Amino acid sequence: MTNKGAFLGSMILGASVLLPAPVAAQTASDLRALIEAQAELLAAQARQLEEQTRQLEAMRQRLDHLEAAEGTAEVAQVPFEGEPTEPPPAFEVVAPETPPAQTMPERVITSGQPEIEVAISGHINRMINVADDGDSTKTYFVDNGNSVSRVRLVGTGRIDETLSIGTAIELGIAPNPSFRVSQDNEDAGDFTDQRIVQAYVDSTRFGRLALGKGPMAADGAGQVDLSGTSVIQYSAIADTAGGLQFVSDGDLTGISISNVFSNLNGSRRDRIRYDTPSLAGFSLATSFASNQRYDGAVYWAGRNDTWEATAAAAVQQPNIDDVDVRLVSSGSMLHRPTGLNATFNAGRDIRDGRDYSTLYGKLGVITELVSLGPTAFSVDYDWADDRPINSAAAITADGSSAGFAVVQDWTRFGAELYFGLRWHKAELRGGDDVDDILVSSFGTRVRF
Repeated sequence: MTNKGAFLGSMILGASVLLPAPVAAQTASDLRALIEAQAELLAAQARQLEEQTRQLEAMRQRLDHLEAAEGTAEVAQVPFEGEPTEPPPAFEVVAPETPPAQTMPERVITSGQPEIEVAISGHINRMINVADDGDSTKTYFVDNGNSVSRVRLVGTGRIDETLSIGTAIELGIAPNPSFRVSQDNEDAGDFTDQRIVQAYVDSTRFGRLALGKGPMAADGAGQVDLSGTSVIQYSAIADTAGGLQFVSDGDLTGISISNVFSNLNGSRRDRIRYDTPSLAGFSLATSFASNQRYDGAVYWAGRNDTWEATAAAAVQQPNIDDVDVRLVSSGSMLHRPTGLNATFNAGRDIRDGRDYSTLYGKLGVITELVSLGPTAFSVDYDWADDRPINSAAAITADGSSAGFAVVQDWTRFGAELYFGLRWHKAELRGGDDVDDILVSSFGTRVRF
């Protein structure tokens, strides 16, 4: 080790080069020549130093190799004289390779701002609908309107433990959406929706203020749901196959499922919204949007070892013709030990003429039938009264609908497999009799 160290030291000293002191120049041309000579000498010495550096690095690597070999020789055990040793095997014995432990993938998404954390998420939700409209049966390949396929980007910057700022962009990407596909338009085309484009400031003490396109205060007040089946069955029953038209005497009427049924939930708009901090499970929200639209809502959620429950109610001014005010509420309760649950929705448009009312109820159970994850079953019923269809012709509709759903959650991969069956009935006041529509749905939602 001493000889090798001395040898390395001599190489390092050999790499040190001293420039000769320049002689005094008599004229400008002499000084220029002297500068050029010194520059050439410096360049040559730099090349020499670079070559010596490469040689030095190679010698260091050789030194590391020799030291490792010496260390192995020092710890190798030599059997005592007369001690039996095992003969070398005829073939090399190789231990089976141990699979590497599963680890979370390295995060590769970064922000252009060092203090902002960026997260990307979303899901794909594809479905097959088989629909019998009383005249024919057709199969439709659609994007599930209950929760359209989407991608989401969220940026969050934490100012301190109580205050943060953030941005959110959510883009709905739904080829052939189920709420647009109909018997005479089986390929409804691509649907792209700028669902959320907003900036916000969030305070644990003062609440949240959001500016941009996003949910109004009442968005969500009509569809709280703890059943585990909302991906295929919830209070907005028209989302699953809302574009399908009712048929009368073999002819399409132009009146679709979505014309008859609505849960009167709030919507997403360009607005400013404020949410209070939660107090005893309660929070308030209000928002104001363009075209003189505004609303207010109250939300509550609570849970203990036995029960989990949530509820909401909202008052809206949607600025729709003949609608003075819109009311909506919903609630859901889950008995955690058994998985039994119940959900409801109620809404009312107070109009200049006859009011439109809707009422929805669902009973379900969440079980653990397989190791993949929870399996949820539910049945529901929806009733719609006096929904305006054609004000000029004074046509309104009463509707009723019943459904069954099962959803298998694959928890590990954030995936769901689901099946739904739904019957739709409409009675037109001032219009023709129409046939019922029966829709069976099969699909999957995979989150990322």
